[in-house]
Amino acid sequence: MAVALARHDAIMRSAIAARNGTVFKTIGDAFCAAFHAPDDGLQAALVVQRALAAEDWGEIGHVRVRIALHTGAVQHRDNDYFGLPGQSH
Repeated sequence: MAVALARHDAIMRSAIAARNGTVFKTIGDAFCAAFHAPDDGLQAALVVQRALAAEDWGEIGHVRVRIALHTGAVQHRDNDYFGLPGQSH
């Protein structure tokens, strides 16, 4: 499982960075990332879903994930983001 989790994390970080996103928090296998534009977040989410689906996970089988996108003005404070999201997709 450690190998699969490391691969999952690498896919997440690569997709987020490729769309100019910043990971600001991880909680277990969950990633919280901020993007300058909503479309960048959407594109990163699509890349992640496709990459995870295409990966050979061996004995583990398919890795299922859930991705939520929130848009809206937030404030960056104490290495985190605060505010009410405009919409959840």
